[in-house]
Amino acid sequence: MNLNTALRLVALTGPLFTSTLAAAQEAEPVTYKGAVSVGLSGNTFSSSDSTPPPPIIALDMERRIDGTVTFYGGPSFGVDTEDFRNVLGAHLGGRYFLSEQIHDGMFVSLQGEVFIFSRGDSASGHRLALSGLVGYAQPIGEEWVVSLGAGMEGSLMSTEVVVGECHLFVCNVGTTTEFERAVQPHVRAGATFRF
Repeated sequence: MNLNTALRLVALTGPLFTSTLAAAQEAEPVTYKGAVSVGLSGNTFSSSDSTPPPPIIALDMERRIDGTVTFYGGPSFGVDTEDFRNVLGAHLGGRYFLSEQIHDGMFVSLQGEVFIFSRGDSASGHRLALSGLVGYAQPIGEEWVVSLGAGMEGSLMSTEVVVGECHLFVCNVGTTTEFERAVQPHVRAGATFRF
């Protein structure tokens, strides 16, 4: 066996040997009681004719339920845009990690959200949404994790608009309610601190 062949053999078997050795020497998996995370989620476009809702900043408290299943929830805040203002809501969801550790590797997630908002000076409403995501979580150090998920979201938005007209000193004011259903892509990125 010449030197060139030996180097090729080492190059091909080296990564396999070192990863097997590292797995054999790996310590017991670390378990975490919970996690706090901040995320940014939004829709890239909407199937309805109206403007998609603004990006949402979500604060989560996440707890491990069993094995590789976690449950999370918390408040959500919308970024004010020209069409949406004062967006405030809450979300609940769960994640199932396909790996043997939570917060490490591929996951699937189901999440529900409810929001209230105002549109201009004469409209307000609420939005209900249910989304399913597939994503990946990558630990960075012992406590930090970054994750990215993408999937689909179905939503129902109800907007109550104040309408009316005034003639001299007499005003007829009423409200109309508009409903919008939409299915759109949903993306969520987050940073998590485990404890």
